[in-house]
Amino acid sequence: MEQFVDRDIELDQLTDCYESEGADFVVIYGRRRLGKSELVRQSIADWDDAVYYQAVESTAPNQLEQFVGTVTTQFSSLSNVRRDWEVLLEALGEEDAVVVIDEFPFLIEEDESLPSRIQRVWDMELQETGMTLVLVGSSISVMENKVLSGSAPLYGRQTATIDLKPLDVGDARQFFPEYDPETAITAWSIYGGTPYYRLRPALRNERPASDSVGARTPVL
Repeated sequence: MEQFVDRDIELDQLTDCYESEGADFVVIYGRRRLGKSELVRQSIADWDDAVYYQAVESTAPNQLEQFVGTVTTQFSSLSNVRRDWEVLLEALGEEDAVVVIDEFPFLIEEDESLPSRIQRVWDMELQETGMTLVLVGSSISVMENKVLSGSAPLYGRQTATIDLKPLDVGDARQFFPEYDPETAITAWSIYGGTPYYRLRPALRNERPASDSVGARTPVL
């Protein structure tokens, strides 16, 4: 399993939502490579009634069909439910499910009506259930404009909003457990608190931290 560091506050927030008796609507956003997907996967690891769907760039019908496949893998009883976002979400609400839709902006790109359709089913059905709906996005502008802004259909319905930031320097020892404290902080300065660059250093066009720290590269 890939290393997962800190995010205790965010995990506690999500767990509180999952355990609450009422409906919860959570929005998680932040730039890419900060661990949003891993955060939500970790948060639902012990939940049998959780659905995790990661949207991809595709046509709206394909995206919906992929969502149906994900849902029916977890809830086979819903295999005959009509292929419609509102109908599917309403059915999941009746199951008091935890539903995570990752990379939500990809869905909006193909169907701009989706936020208003989710707003309608939330107001009419889901807010009276024990469901938790989690929308995750890496496009900060889309999440802010289409989900969080005052003019967005879903505005004001969130029970929790998580703006995920890079890991703090205080997490350096956990992030680099193989190093002494000084070296761990130097390594952290190279990767900038971005978990994915620690796991995939080639993507940042950097040498591994163990090779770089000896050079005493200044922190910029």
